[in-house]
Amino acid sequence: MPYSVVVRSDLEIVCTKYWGRLDLEDLDRAREATLADSAYRQGMTELTDFSDVKEVEFGFSGLMRHRRRMVDYYSDVARPTVHHVIVPTDLSFGMARMYQTLAEQSLQGLTLILHDTERDALAALALSVASFDDLLR
Repeated sequence: MPYSVVVRSDLEIVCTKYWGRLDLEDLDRAREATLADSAYRQGMTELTDFSDVKEVEFGFSGLMRHRRRMVDYYSDVARPTVHHVIVPTDLSFGMARMYQTLAEQSLQGLTLILHDTERDALAALALSVASFDDLLR
């Protein structure tokens, strides 16, 4: 399980961190863990860190399948979701940028914002923590 999900109801944010080799099942399991958390509410801000992802086991067609699974979820959200994504490497940025393009075309309830540093993402969310890992505690 190369991910960790923490729902912070005190901050109204879902924090997800991935590492190592990432596949579509990991994305699905992390989403399922989020939905199963009793503190989770639709429309919460999301913050995802892909800084430590070393390999991705899917390509564009895999992202298309993942996007199709997300269409129903995000279209049912009463208030739009803003999802901040930390993507400091070429690998993580490329994957997230492809998904952002797909999301803009078909996920009406989702706005994806990409950040190349953890500091930028935390500042954009006005979170007064030293690091993303502090949010996971």
